[in-house]
Amino acid sequence: MVNLSKGGNINLAKEAAGITVFRMGLAWDANAQGGNDFDLDAAAIPLKEDGKAINGEAICFYHQLNWGNGAIKHSGDERTGAAEGDDETITIDTAKLPAEVAKVVVLVNIHDAKNRQQNFGMVKNAKVTLYKGAEGTTGDAILAKYDLEEDASMSRCLIFCELYKKDGEWKFKAINESKGSFNDVLYKDILASYGLDVAATPAI
Repeated sequence: MVNLSKGGNINLAKEAAGITVFRMGLAWDANAQGGNDFDLDAAAIPLKEDGKAINGEAICFYHQLNWGNGAIKHSGDERTGAAEGDDETITIDTAKLPAEVAKVVVLVNIHDAKNRQQNFGMVKNAKVTLYKGAEGTTGDAILAKYDLEEDASMSRCLIFCELYKKDGEWKFKAINESKGSFNDVLYKDILASYGLDVAATPAI
């Protein structure tokens, strides 16, 4: 098991030879502030080399739990951060991804952040655990862990991590990149920046 810092990566072809299915367990702790729970939502977007989604509806999230005939799966919406262990998981089968997919980015957004006046500075213990296979959360199932640093405290949406392909091999990278605060950008505009047709996708 590898402990990653921001920008760190691991080569999945070497660390998990022969494995094509990987899960990213996303976890956070957030206390209600101002009478509102924190509802963080994870989404995975398959991108081409140009950084755009492979089509206008290519997103896997709580309203579309299965994308690409099982290439990407979402565990479902966790609305409070009170779940034991991982709050939400994204499972990717690299063997089922279309050939034009160069990377899959994993975003985590704070739902209704502007109205609730919430940002990631109020979120504690945000972390990503990378697992090999579709099941198992302990022991040798764990490939890597990444605790997000608190350097994007005003953000309402972060790229937690990504799976990307280089020289024909899949790798995992710890990102922690802010996509903007609720004062700067709306979530639908973040999705649109990836070329997603927000009006055509399931409700966000």
